[in-house]
Amino acid sequence: MSRARILIVGILLSGFVIGGCTGPKFTRQQYDTLYMGQPPGAVYASLGEPQEMRGDVWVYVNDRPFYRAVIVFEDDQLAKKSWTTDRNAPLPTEPCPTP
Repeated sequence: MSRARILIVGILLSGFVIGGCTGPKFTRQQYDTLYMGQPPGAVYASLGEPQEMRGDVWVYVNDRPFYRAVIVFEDDQLAKKSWTTDRNAPLPTEPCPTP
């Protein structure tokens, strides 16, 4: 194989490797950057599109390995967040209990 072909193949392969290394956006590391009071846009920028939106409750799910985050907003601010690795854990039915 000529040097030019080797160089072209090397460039193409490196592009596939670099392009494939971005990984999922919804990770525990990204989840841990969220803080109370953040607006929905900031949460979306950190975690990406939720798998399910139930009004003010956003649900993120990763299947393998399984983990799930539930994000709850009140007055357009992050009010509650939860993380679980238990597939059978119930989802919240209400945004947040009022004190």
